[in-house]
Amino acid sequence: MKRGYKILIIVLSIALILTILALVFGVLVVRNLFRPICCGPNQPTYPNDVLSEKNRQAINELFNDEEINVAIALGVDNAARIKQGTERFSIAFSARSFDGDVLRSRDKLKYKLKLQPATRENCMGILGEDETKNLFFQEIDQENSFLLLENDRAYSNIEIGIPKDTQLCTQRVIVEVVDTQTNQSAGTYFNMEIIKKGFF
Repeated sequence: MKRGYKILIIVLSIALILTILALVFGVLVVRNLFRPICCGPNQPTYPNDVLSEKNRQAINELFNDEEINVAIALGVDNAARIKQGTERFSIAFSARSFDGDVLRSRDKLKYKLKLQPATRENCMGILGEDETKNLFFQEIDQENSFLLLENDRAYSNIEIGIPKDTQLCTQRVIVEVVDTQTNQSAGTYFNMEIIKKGFF
């Protein structure tokens, strides 16, 4: 009788462990299937690659306002929420030529990333200037080239990597686009928020 009871306990324990593993696996699969490029509310579900035609079409819809020359693929709050330990996080953005002409050279439009000066609350103040700049794959305060040209639009990714032990902080990032021939410029911004890594 006691032997049968022990066997029953072992079988139930194994069944419980297998059920938990199946649930964890299911959550991971669903999470990967529906993972958006950014994690904030009301943000579109762009895959990371701005070179995808589908993604470019989605970004182009942001140019409905004729006064906008730079569009970034984030939600209405312009926030990129990135978990600690994220190796590469991509933010798709685009700019269009100021004169409406077809872009034939990557030398015509360039973009710069600029960081809001240090405060007590932002990453520049908490992590320091060098560590904050090192989070970005692109050069800060220097001209960068766009990845792709298509008619009067230029497209690129802003890529960020967050080491797992990075302190939590927020940093405003200015994206400035310049026409190197006419010196016309336009820009936008987003807030990079480093958030705590969850269980998954």
